[in-house]
Amino acid sequence: MEQNQPMAVSQSTALHLCFWLGIFGAHDFFAGNKSRGVLKLILSFIFPIVPFIIMLRDLYAIIKGTYVAGDNRRLTLNAGNLSKKIYGIYWPAIGCIMVLAIIFAIVVPKFTA
Repeated sequence: MEQNQPMAVSQSTALHLCFWLGIFGAHDFFAGNKSRGVLKLILSFIFPIVPFIIMLRDLYAIIKGTYVAGDNRRLTLNAGNLSKKIYGIYWPAIGCIMVLAIIFAIVVPKFTA
């Protein structure tokens, strides 16, 4: 490998980091997008819905293979193969998390009032 070639970034690792720690920008730090990672980390404590929405967009981009890593890095792994494996796992989990978040938002105010 030549020294001028940028290091590859694992698409599956970026996907897992985005799914589990994406609101804190873990996948951005991993991919070399440090400024985006710091921004998400700060926003996650101030206004967490914004990094959550951005995380969902990044999750979709990683699965499709259109996520741009920093420092001219590229994601490795065929996006088509990854999306076939992941669609059955992550999208239902995201749906469950969204339903639980909506239920939580409805139920908690009733107990605190």
